[in-house]
Amino acid sequence: DRARRNETKQLADRAAEKWRHEAESRNRELQRAAQNALDAEWSELVNNDPAAVIDAISRAFAETAPEVRLAGLEHHEVSLEFEAPDLDSVPDRMPTTTSAGNLSLKRMTKSLRNEWYANLLAGHLILAVRRAFQSAPGISIAHVAALDPRTGGALMAATIRRESLAALQGTNSMPRRVLLDAADEVLARTKGLAKALTPFNTEQLPSLREVPSHGLPQRPTSSAPAYVTEPSPEECAPPPGVSGGSLPLLSEFDDDARDVRTFGAPGAPGRAGESEEDEDERKRRRIRPRYLAAAASLVPLLLVLSILIPSGGSSSTPNEPADDGTIRRFLNVAAPKTWHVSEVNADGTIDVEDSNGELETVELAYVVLPPEGACLAEEAVAELREMLPVGTEVEDPREGEIRVDDTLVALHLVRSGLAATPPDAMNGDLEYLEIVVAQNQATEQELGLNSPLVECTVPAQVSALALLAGELQLEVDAFLALGVVEEEHLAAFSARLTEFSEAERDIRKRLDGDPGSDPLLPFSAAVFADHYAQANETSSAITATIGEMTERIAAERERLEREAEERRLAEEAAEAKRLADEEARRVAEEEARRVAEEEAQRRAAEEAQRRASSSSGGGSSSGGGSSGGSSGGGGSSSGGSVYYKNCDAARAAGAAPVYAGQPGYGTHLDRDRDGIGCE
Repeated sequence: DRARRNETKQLADRAAEKWRHEAESRNRELQRAAQNALDAEWSELVNNDPAAVIDAISRAFAETAPEVRLAGLEHHEVSLEFEAPDLDSVPDRMPTTTSAGNLSLKRMTKSLRNEWYANLLAGHLILAVRRAFQSAPGISIAHVAALDPRTGGALMAATIRRESLAALQGTNSMPRRVLLDAADEVLARTKGLAKALTPFNTEQLPSLREVPSHGLPQRPTSSAPAYVTEPSPEECAPPPGVSGGSLPLLSEFDDDARDVRTFGAPGAPGRAGESEEDEDERKRRRIRPRYLAAAASLVPLLLVLSILIPSGGSSSTPNEPADDGTIRRFLNVAAPKTWHVSEVNADGTIDVEDSNGELETVELAYVVLPPEGACLAEEAVAELREMLPVGTEVEDPREGEIRVDDTLVALHLVRSGLAATPPDAMNGDLEYLEIVVAQNQATEQELGLNSPLVECTVPAQVSALALLAGELQLEVDAFLALGVVEEEHLAAFSARLTEFSEAERDIRKRLDGDPGSDPLLPFSAAVFADHYAQANETSSAITATIGEMTERIAAERERLEREAEERRLAEEAAEAKRLADEEARRVAEEEARRVAEEEAQRRAAEEAQRRASSSSGGGSSSGGGSSGGSSGGGGSSSGGSVYYKNCDAARAAGAAPVYAGQPGYGTHLDRDRDGIGCE
């Protein structure tokens, strides 16, 4: 009918509205999680947190070419290096036209080809530094070097400040000119008239191996290009073991080479009036190497004018202390070790063994498993052991991102509802966001820790609380439907209320309890915000109902006590009246008997007197006898003339009540035969 259809439409509208609110709430939760992760990551980057900076720069260079390695990090300075593309990356021919105007390709000169190769390397250096600055906003100085993949020596290196590079945004110049304008120092080595770039060894230069603990000297910011700023004498000091103001080169690279020179624009002459020796000295004064040769994890970088190059690098020990006590942070770029699962422990941690037989215990990243003995802890460990049987080969598990068949183990556990991600794991990693989405899906599908069918889970506890509230309501309805309540039922219902109250407090204690004492919840309450809200609402309803019914019970008990007191007083009054009536009846009966006895005695006395008189009259004379007979007749007439037809006549004559023995007494006047007529 129409009413039912309207009711169905209203129910559907309410359900749709509830679904919309829940969807919006989930979306807001995801947005807040992502925003908080971004804010936290940004704060770490601005404050130059080493782990955050290393992660950001590594991700910035991921899936790009050539392979840029993060070689070192110290405060606000970062050191990068990459394997330079070889000279074959530059074509040996260039487009031209013949004298007749036809298109043609002519062979490049060695000088021009080397010039283009220098521009290619300069472009790689600039783009590497720019990407590092973009990914790590707290970094202000970058040292970058392009290494020869054949010898490991440096072909070109530079130190660039953030403000210098930012001042050149939009410059339409060749990369080498931009590098010279932006860099504090540009280090390169050329050979011959063609100015071919040749590698120079960095092993003899400690400043190329590590960032010193005191950092780079602070240089004043100048609007002039960095390469024309005259350095101070301290800045011109040669590295340890190098005499004079020039950098000696190794004979294995170039026996004829004399020093490493910073180069100017292609084909640019020296300063006017400047001798060749002065120009050499001026260029040597700008040689200040600040680069690290220790390699870090290999990550690709996509650069303009670049091609893919074979990977390579070196390694250093993470957090290895220097001789001067400085802690240098290097990333291991050696070939990854092989790790195998040794055991999955009962607390959810994983023992892994590397190829050298060294054991380490790791935890899954982003998530926590139920602690040992907690709800579904055994099931979670069993699932983890099934995914990671002993001997399973895994990639480097020390960061916790363990994968099996390219599936993140933590993500699988969260999808199954056997693990959850706490708020302190929040970050901007794609893996973390995938885990958050999987956790929401597990919540919607009521899996694992989200299932209301597993007694120890939060949803089950909330359902138990709701069931408790329903039972309480039924008890209340039955109690109110009785109308007249006996004291026995009142006592039984009061005991049930106490039972409900204790059960509600127990469930609430488990919901809000410390996982260490009652490990129901090893996760954040924020994950179960809806359940907690429902539990709070139900608990409040139960508490209110119990409070209301306790007051009703007290009022009902007071009413029953009042009615009992009234009944007692009425019974006492009735008993007193009964006793008074019985006492009055007893007194009346005694009085009647007394009167009857007195009357009987009087009549007996009269009868005796009459008889005596009759006896004395028989012995006298006849005259006396005649006189006595006349007197006796008169007495008889006097005694027999009183008669009452009924009690009305007796009352009218004023004789009621008439006692036995009195004139006029008769049994027709005394129906109860108690000797008193007309009572």
